[in-house]
Amino acid sequence: MLVLHLTDSAATKMRYADQDHRKLEEWGTTPFLAARGEAVLTFSPAAGRNYRLFAVDTAGKRLAELPLNRTETGGLSALLKVFNPFGSVFAYELEARP
Repeated sequence: MLVLHLTDSAATKMRYADQDHRKLEEWGTTPFLAARGEAVLTFSPAAGRNYRLFAVDTAGKRLAELPLNRTETGGLSALLKVFNPFGSVFAYELEARP
């Protein structure tokens, strides 16, 4: 399963005509900038399945495996962060195996 954790992002020096961002005046340049964001992903695991969570880059390459923690109600949870020691992350791969 692909999980997206998207925050506001824009190119450096990107410029809009007004505060509503309805008309783009300048496309800007690299590097692209992203807003810092954190979220807790919590889900109820299916019986008899083992799960692994990976942070992936924009091409889908696995960057790092993230720990899944058991909740008091028997669910699994993980902290998702845009900025990590291994790079900026906007997507995660949740792998379920029998």
